[in-house]
Amino acid sequence: MGDFTATIGKTKPGDEAVIQGPFGSFSHVMHPELRDLVFIAGGIGITPLMSNLRHMRDTGTDKKVLLLYANSTEADIAFRDELAAMEAGEKPQLQVVHIISHPGDDWTGEKGHLDREKLQRLCGDRLARSTFFISGPPGLVAAMLSSLDEVGVDQSRISVEYFAL
Repeated sequence: MGDFTATIGKTKPGDEAVIQGPFGSFSHVMHPELRDLVFIAGGIGITPLMSNLRHMRDTGTDKKVLLLYANSTEADIAFRDELAAMEAGEKPQLQVVHIISHPGDDWTGEKGHLDREKLQRLCGDRLARSTFFISGPPGLVAAMLSSLDEVGVDQSRISVEYFAL
């Protein structure tokens, strides 16, 4: 997608590279006062949210997190075992809801696309108090931003990371 991506095929072992950390604010660490978070991820957009969750786990952060994680198929769920282990742990207080748009016959969880109805039902009263972190493909991010606006969530309580390959 950029200069590096265009030349990656020419990179050889031993080539030097300068790596800098992220410069954005897509992190719960930037907002230590927040106690109740809703993470919304689509596909591989889970990656920056996993970084947040791992940091919470590793530092024993006492936050409540609802993760709504949308994928096409059950096989597409990245970090499934790690998420289950985190959910079974004490910190953060994590609840994971998987939403599968093309489920197999044996899938018993949420089915279809993550839309306003599911957002309202799954978040409940968190819509009035939580801060939302959304990461995923542009279509999912746009749909969630629109849905959150429609249900009255102020933009100041929403942080977005567009994540598409």
